[in-house]
Amino acid sequence: MNDQKKQIVKTITKNYEQYKNICLFEFDKLNSEDTVNLRKKKFAKNVKIMIAKNTLMKIAFNNIGLDIDSYSKGNNMMFFAKDPIAIFDFLKSLPKELKNNLKPIVITDSLVKTDDFTNLQKMKSTNTAFY
Repeated sequence: MNDQKKQIVKTITKNYEQYKNICLFEFDKLNSEDTVNLRKKKFAKNVKIMIAKNTLMKIAFNNIGLDIDSYSKGNNMMFFAKDPIAIFDFLKSLPKELKNNLKPIVITDSLVKTDDFTNLQKMKSTNTAFY
């Protein structure tokens, strides 16, 4: 693996260590307008977006101890957030047709399937849960 690819794996690992909350999103069907809207919304929801080749994502997640092989098909974006509810809020704000592209969400070392998304998105964020 060349130095550039090693750096990408290191960045994914560092983002996971820093944020701990990740969502994989298949972006094959995104047009340029959708991409611009995603970028705008990520700032409002404190979400970081990263794109990497599936092979590099698999290596990084395997190094962390997470098996994403069955979820890493197609072209994927990774959403990172410190607050898991921030990811749910961000995803809730997406148009319905884009929500079909959701993959399982990784939350602090465990996989949450998108089927569980509806229940989890009703939770309050850690910033507002205790106020």
